[in-house]
Amino acid sequence: MPRPDVSEERRAQILDAALRVFARQGLYETRMDDIVAESGLSKGALYWYFKSKDAIITAILEQLFAGSMGGLGALAESTEPADACLAALAAGIAEDIAATAQLRPVLFEFYAIAGRDEGVRQFLKGYYDTFLAAIEATVRRGVAEGTFRPIDSAAAAAVIVAAFEGLLLLQIIDPAPGDLGPRFVAAAELLFAGMRV
Repeated sequence: MPRPDVSEERRAQILDAALRVFARQGLYETRMDDIVAESGLSKGALYWYFKSKDAIITAILEQLFAGSMGGLGALAESTEPADACLAALAAGIAEDIAATAQLRPVLFEFYAIAGRDEGVRQFLKGYYDTFLAAIEATVRRGVAEGTFRPIDSAAAAAVIVAAFEGLLLLQIIDPAPGDLGPRFVAAAELLFAGMRV
């Protein structure tokens, strides 16, 4: 059997199809055959790229969190005051959330799976460990530069991440308040105001 073309475009086609099916049917109800039908590819082509639904889920998680990881890299390299860096990170996360609003229910299914699946849990833990470390380092830098008062940088990082995640969860429970972006920015400013000298 000839080898299918290996391309990022084909891989993206499969992931986009999987996201549409997951959003429509949920993660547990979706079968590989559903993703095959949605993608318009053959079953062999799909399995060439992804051996299982779990592999697709992991790839989607990596894709969803890639933007935030880029923002964390910029955070570490920035020479701007720490509070400005964290405010820019919050605004960037808000933009990412707005751009992927239709995927929010799927994202929370991933969180539910993390309670039962070690692979997904380890992926999310790795992401959160990186996220916490970057914010903690920025808070520590803010204390050193005199932007923030002397505070426990690890505790501050945990509170910032918890506030962002809590807003996401509230949006799933009650989407009525509207656009999440401004609420993210407002929450960040309230937190940083309490941290500043």
